[in-house]
Amino acid sequence: MKVGSTTSTLRLPTRDDLLEAGRAVVRAVRSIGESPLLTVLATLILSLTLTVVGVLSAVAVLAARLAATATPPDQINVYLAKPVAGVERTRTVAAIEHVDGIEEARYIGPEDALEELAATMPEVRGWISALGENPLPAAVVATVRPGFDLSSSGDGSVVGTLMGVTGVTEVQTAGETVGHVIPVLHSIRWTASGVAVMLVTAMLFVVVATFRLTLEPRREEIEILRLHGATERWVRAPLWIEGGLLGATTGLVSAALAWGCGAKLGPVAIPALVSGRVGGLALELVPISVCVGLSILGPVLGAAGAAVATRWGLGRA
Repeated sequence: MKVGSTTSTLRLPTRDDLLEAGRAVVRAVRSIGESPLLTVLATLILSLTLTVVGVLSAVAVLAARLAATATPPDQINVYLAKPVAGVERTRTVAAIEHVDGIEEARYIGPEDALEELAATMPEVRGWISALGENPLPAAVVATVRPGFDLSSSGDGSVVGTLMGVTGVTEVQTAGETVGHVIPVLHSIRWTASGVAVMLVTAMLFVVVATFRLTLEPRREEIEILRLHGATERWVRAPLWIEGGLLGATTGLVSAALAWGCGAKLGPVAIPALVSGRVGGLALELVPISVCVGLSILGPVLGAAGAAVATRWGLGRA
């Protein structure tokens, strides 16, 4: 018995298909021009809302990246009551290096601390210059010996001993700081993501409501088209394209606004994230991937909202 096989071929668009698509685009553009006030108002509202979504998404992305890279390093910051020099500095550093578990120690004076901070936050020079004096404390950065379990050593063997060194006022391990920061970063991430999802859902309802309003004046025209034999695709395609064009405009405007917020407002709002590196990771307030995502999300929301609106509205026309 001969077994036949079926193959599916991809049909290329014909000249009539291309003409129909072109007419649909023309009708969509014409429809947008018929209600300029509603179009501008909807674009403005959706662009601002989508910009907020972009900023929230950027915050969620940065929080996730910071939490992922914030591995507690084997480092202890030992803060001193005052800067030291010469023999006193050598004695202090040696005393810290002799503590069990410490491999090496490095003294950082206020000016050295300012240089390191200014390397990642250039604007800090202006802040300190306005103060008139350098408020950064002198410190000794101690590196924990590889394999030494700092968490199980107890305050008496490391931190407590370091506090006993002459001139030491505070001892801070990197693990203590990170242990408090990571839960906050996760909370920020999920809160920003949740609010962004709710705003996107609200935007979809706004698009649907906007297109249902625009359908009301067209009901008679659509009914006449149907009476003359127009297919559902012929009737609905311009509305879908109109939604896609509105969404594309919204996406591009919101991406530009979000990028502008990151480039201009970011260094003022959160300079620690914008102008430097945290854990060796270069950070941007609004990553380019978020801007690209907004450019894609805009037309998707527009087309989806128009499709839902036509399905509900034209079903009764």
